[in-house]
Amino acid sequence: TRKGVLNRKNQKVSWLQDKYKDKYMCWLTKDALHMRAAEVVIFRSNQGGSVSEKVVVADEEEKYTLTEWILSDNSKDLKAGKFTLSSKIDGTLLSLRAESDLEAQGWVNDVRDIFEHTYGSAKKKSEDAS
Repeated sequence: TRKGVLNRKNQKVSWLQDKYKDKYMCWLTKDALHMRAAEVVIFRSNQGGSVSEKVVVADEEEKYTLTEWILSDNSKDLKAGKFTLSSKIDGTLLSLRAESDLEAQGWVNDVRDIFEHTYGSAKKKSEDAS
C-alpha cells in the first residue's frame, strides 16, 4: 500500500496564504484513504551540524471510504502535483498535493487501482447473482 506525507488544501485561509500548508500522513488500504495530521520536525545537531527530519503524527485518524468518492478529472491538478477526490454524497472536495507530479500520479494510479478492484468486484458479484 502507498503511504507518505501529502499537503491538504484548506479552503478557509486567505488568498495570500498557502492553501496547501497543512501536512498529513496518508496511506491507502484496500478500500480507503487514511489521513492523520502531521508535522515535520527538523532536528539540528550541535556536533557536526547534521540535520534530520522526523514526522510527528496526530492520534486522530480520518478515513475516506473510496467507494463514496470519485477522482476529479481537473487536468490542472496533476500539472502541479495535485489531485482531488470529490464526494459522491455531498460534492465535498478533498484536494491533496504531493512533493512532485510523479508522486501525485502514483497516488492517482493507486486510487484508480482500488476503484477498479472495488467496483470490479461489486459489478462481478451483481452479474453473478443475475
